[in-house]
Amino acid sequence: MRLLVNVALLLSIATPWAVGLAIIKVLDQAFPPIFIGAARAIIGSVAILLFCLISRQKLAPAFKRSGSMALLGVVGIATLWSMMPIAEQTIDSAMATLLVVMVPSAALIVTALPPISARVRWTGWVGLILGAAGLVLAIGPERLLNSEATLTGFAWGAGGYFCFGVYCVLAERLTKGLAPAPAAGVSILYAGIALWVLAFALESPLDARPNADDWINLLILSLISTAIPNLILYVLAKRAGGVFVSLYGYIMPLIGIAIGYYYFHTPIVWTLLLGVPLAFVGMALVQRAQAKAKADG
Repeated sequence: MRLLVNVALLLSIATPWAVGLAIIKVLDQAFPPIFIGAARAIIGSVAILLFCLISRQKLAPAFKRSGSMALLGVVGIATLWSMMPIAEQTIDSAMATLLVVMVPSAALIVTALPPISARVRWTGWVGLILGAAGLVLAIGPERLLNSEATLTGFAWGAGGYFCFGVYCVLAERLTKGLAPAPAAGVSILYAGIALWVLAFALESPLDARPNADDWINLLILSLISTAIPNLILYVLAKRAGGVFVSLYGYIMPLIGIAIGYYYFHTPIVWTLLLGVPLAFVGMALVQRAQAKAKADG
């Protein structure tokens, strides 16, 4: 029974995140890309912080580490949530979900570099190569080589997820001793502030002309695809551990591909069918090598 509950919670994380990327694809037509990330962060963080207040979780310890929380918010959240809307201006949502493969790869690279300098097994580097090859194959080498727009979108999305992988490593060290929900709420709040400044400095959000459906989709993205999954993430991490939580990386692309096929008519081609399993094998090797490096300490 416990396993079934954990699987349900895992699906409750992966599904909204995959749906969120599909919503971003729609919102890109109504709002400037950085503004989407800014609004998502502000609304999502306020919802999480309200939850903390209602559940009587202390926020002061997280705010006392504002430097660390701001660093996490900018490095991992602000970069990902601003770069993905930019990426999805030229790539489809199914491709965007596949880029989650970059997260464990980035975490492995950061773990191997100073100041951590953990010893990484050779299987981890093989996995990193396989994951990258699978990702390129799944997206389609011809699309990347023949379309500058697709290549640019791929680079923005991969960069965003790479930064999120760095965030995952930093978060483990910078949030020690903090309750998970307050840490998430405060770091996302700082990400929202940074994104809000960037949105008004680089874009013209006030010139946007969204309709009521666009505002509803933005609210769904902020609450159902952001605040709620992040809270569930921390509940599941406590129940089942980080390794089990990381399985979302295998589920999210499959859901994203299904959404892309049914709602955006994204074709399922042979390179996708070959590339996704190869990327998953690479991701599994990377995660195993990283877990071993962490255990060896």
